[in-house]
Amino acid sequence: MHIYSLMQQSQRILSCIALGFTAYWSSTSTSLAFNESVEAYEQMIEKLPSTTQVAWQSVLDNERFPLLLRPNQSSQQLGTIIIIPALGQHADWPGYIRTLRNGLPRHGWNTIAMSLLRVEPAMDKQNMAQDMMKQDQMSGADSESGVIATASSDKITFSAPDNNSSDSQPPMDPNASNIARLQATFTHAQAEFPAPYLLFATGSSAGTVMSYLAQDNSFPASVVVLVNAHSTEQLTQQIEQNSAMIFELIAEHNPHRDQILERATLLQQTAQNHYFIKVFPSGNTNFEHQEHALLKTVRGLLNRLVQK
Repeated sequence: MHIYSLMQQSQRILSCIALGFTAYWSSTSTSLAFNESVEAYEQMIEKLPSTTQVAWQSVLDNERFPLLLRPNQSSQQLGTIIIIPALGQHADWPGYIRTLRNGLPRHGWNTIAMSLLRVEPAMDKQNMAQDMMKQDQMSGADSESGVIATASSDKITFSAPDNNSSDSQPPMDPNASNIARLQATFTHAQAEFPAPYLLFATGSSAGTVMSYLAQDNSFPASVVVLVNAHSTEQLTQQIEQNSAMIFELIAEHNPHRDQILERATLLQQTAQNHYFIKVFPSGNTNFEHQEHALLKTVRGLLNRLVQK
């Protein structure tokens, strides 16, 4: 009996360790996708600092997602930066996304952080133009801002949309959803925040953002920053054709560094007037433990680019 009791106790301890490890991994890993649902967003929003505002957006078939807003907190007004994490990551993703979102407003910038859905390879950019045509033809599908959150002590309080079965289900076509999300975010930015507007797209979201801009150049983005952008021939062509100033920032230890630099060599010849690149020294793909050094680098680069 004593042995059996010890075995039960050991199993309970191992179960607690396993659950704790799973929770830690889910909250810290930068490779996992976010559970896309209103409930998951609410849990994420509850942990935000009081200086963050939340604007719910409604797109397509009542699909809702929040924008995280941090107004400029300094006397200097430099503009507005829209931060777009990698596909499948939420707007307050741990690491450098969170650091930039919270840090830049202390130095003259408004920040708007959004999220895009993960896209399977077979559904990727080849359907982008067709999806945009469908979106333009839809009536009544324009974004509408939801309730702006207000701060109460150390938490965010807001009137969240009613939960129903459609809120917790991902859309059938993530490409169409991502297009609608970008449109909604850009519309909100122009309505609520001052120019100039800068886009900050990371990893797998870079291709989606550049594909959108290639099809619709109505949003006046003066600078597009691509961080560790996946290297594709289509992305190279889109950078060449885009009229905005494009700045690439890559980590020195990015496993695709050579491919990105090969693309950069070509672009510096064909798009030398509006394309720039910088290698961040000693950085890994996620800039782990170097987030504040990255913030300082980004601040300096953006200030110089906006002044050009």
